[in-house]
Amino acid sequence: MPKIYPLEVKLFAVEKRMAGHSWDRVSELVSEEFKIQHPSRRQMSKWQKELSITQGLKQAFAEDARKKAEVAKGETLRQVIDGLIPTLLAAQEYTREEFEYSGWRWFFQAVEEVLGRKKFENFVDRYFKEPKTGAELPPPNTKPKETQELTEV
Repeated sequence: MPKIYPLEVKLFAVEKRMAGHSWDRVSELVSEEFKIQHPSRRQMSKWQKELSITQGLKQAFAEDARKKAEVAKGETLRQVIDGLIPTLLAAQEYTREEFEYSGWRWFFQAVEEVLGRKKFENFVDRYFKEPKTGAELPPPNTKPKETQELTEV
């Protein structure tokens, strides 16, 4: 049965090949980077053929993103149902913790679980280091005004 490699592995291999590495070196790099068994030359050359074309690459990304979004949507709903509501109620009832803080703490824990602690901390640090521009993001599902002109301040 053929091995199925994630899109990230395939893209990594094709990128290294395009950078001028031999197939043997690419195989070693893949194994080192992803801690997996060396892919074969034949397998990697198939990846190059299917991913080298711009349309194939776009299609592969779109398909991968669609699959991940479906999984994430279900997981998010499950976490809200299973986690947030009982957490908020228990926090207020038993610990007299602030209702709002309990919700945000739960949210941050969920994000940290997905990203990992280090990546989550890096994003939070990066956010706090950004200068306040005064230009806030629009609310979700808001369309930009078609007649709005760009002006320099």
